Amino acid sequence: MPYKGSKNAIARDIIDILPAGDVFVDLFAGGCAVTHAAILSRKYKRIIMNDINDYPKFFLECIAGKHTLEIHKEWISREMFYALKDKDNYIKYCWSFGNNGRDYLYGKNIEEYKRALHYLIVLRDAGPMQRAVPGLFNADDLQVICDTEEINERTRAYKKLLNGLYLAGAVNRKNNHYYYNGDENIDMLQGTDNTEKCNISDVETLERLQTFERLQSLQSLQSLQSLQSDYRDVKIPPGAVIYCDIPYKGTACDSYNGFDHDNFYEWAAKQKNIFVSEYYMPDSWNRVKTFTKQVNCTSKGSYSASIEGLFTNDPDFYCEEQLTFLIG
Repeated sequence: MPYKGSKNAIARDIIDILPAGDVFVDLFAGGCAVTHAAILSRKYKRIIMNDINDYPKFFLECIAGKHTLEIHKEWISREMFYALKDKDNYIKYCWSFGNNGRDYLYGKNIEEYKRALHYLIVLRDAGPMQRAVPGLFNADDLQVICDTEEINERTRAYKKLLNGLYLAGAVNRKNNHYYYNGDENIDMLQGTDNTEKCNISDVETLERLQTFERLQSLQSLQSLQSLQSDYRDVKIPPGAVIYCDIPYKGTACDSYNGFDHDNFYEWAAKQKNIFVSEYYMPDSWNRVKTFTKQVNCTSKGSYSASIEGLFTNDPDFYCEEQLTFLIG
């Protein structure tokens, strides 16, 4: 699910490293990317996902077919968002800035354009786009996009059209983002209006909903339990593999504001088969894998490298990468 700090890019790698077992516990599930990968891996007979927010509940709703591309074609305006966000998890998380569940997804300066883009890609209606940026697009080119069947193909066709306009000198491009009418009136034609953390658009969110069709077919093969508790209140089954994507120390903890890392270290040290994602852990913990992710951080397309590790308190646990290194 869309989530700031999501492990979506490395979730499969994490699950590949973790040992198999009867029960997998995703204790800080967040956007449920690692739970998602655990389901698809079929390494576990039972999966428990937990978080203090209601993302796991939202994830179950998606698997159950409550949130699909056919159901959620509508454009959610700023007014609709604030009226419905506390009643609908889809609107709350998929249409909020940074997926924070509080603030509307788009800034007022690009809201009109994003609405036009939604109508073009999702509703296959080119009219709003022609009115939002008059004279920029050829009507026939937009109609070709509308006539394309699959939403991901329509997205590709639109990006190809933008690139063609860039090559023709009709739009500017900086760091893979396109701008209309130069720098004096910047209207971002691709990307997000986000100056803190990267965010995905509503179109990309709808594309992701398609992937849950696979999970619906796998649901009967797994026992999937959703909890909404403090990690210390979760009853860990004997022999379970525990994964913790805790709030990283020194960063904004968001819904985990006030998270006590020292208390967590003390609790985690007593657990078996536990693995933690963090930048750093106490010296007694064994780093079994380092991940480097490139993240698009700002509305102007700047990038930063995120280097994080996967740790365990088992000093004898080695992943295949380390064993290969030791053997030489």
